[in-house]
Amino acid sequence: MAPEQDPTYYASLFRSWQVDQNVAARDELIERCIPWLRAYVRPRLSADLRVLVDSGDVVNDGLLGLLQYGPRFMPESDRQLFGLIGRIVFNRILDTARGELPKRAHRRLDSSGISRIGPQEDSSLRPDRQAQKAEDRQRLLLAIELLSDEDRRIVRMRSLEEMEYTEVARIMDLEVGATRKRHERAIIRLGSMQRQIRSGDLGDLGADGLSLPDLPVAH
Repeated sequence: MAPEQDPTYYASLFRSWQVDQNVAARDELIERCIPWLRAYVRPRLSADLRVLVDSGDVVNDGLLGLLQYGPRFMPESDRQLFGLIGRIVFNRILDTARGELPKRAHRRLDSSGISRIGPQEDSSLRPDRQAQKAEDRQRLLLAIELLSDEDRRIVRMRSLEEMEYTEVARIMDLEVGATRKRHERAIIRLGSMQRQIRSGDLGDLGADGLSLPDLPVAH
């Protein structure tokens, strides 16, 4: 009988890249993630967007963008890692198809912060004030990615990119008053998502009704 796979193998590779910029770890993660990501995103897309995935490098670009510029976080397990990667890359594909790639998508984020998922009880792991601020920023960015598509778009455009309500309303084809109300509600849900990340209670990341594909087997 084959030995059981380490359930944190890929999470460790991801941490090694995030924390130490280990290029070998990044490259192995990319090699193993791409086929899995295609299996993840394809059934979640409409027919016209599936053509985009099948004919181009949008999945590759989405993963590379996440590893280079995306929110920095410390996953607890491979399943959690792949669920988060799948969600974020899926978001990027939707943004690409709509021509709405975030204006700051190609700026490297502050590398001093990393969002730890789950409670940290060891006082030696508590960051100082500056590090806490950087970690809070990364937790915010990760929480935005886990919102519904509408909430994510409106929070990103209004709160991160600081667009006027009139511009957000035009892009989303809404009345300005409705845009304000939806932004207010989205901010409340964003706070709840940040608390979930702090507690480690991210639930089922495949809760869209589709299960996660089988994770790739480690080398």
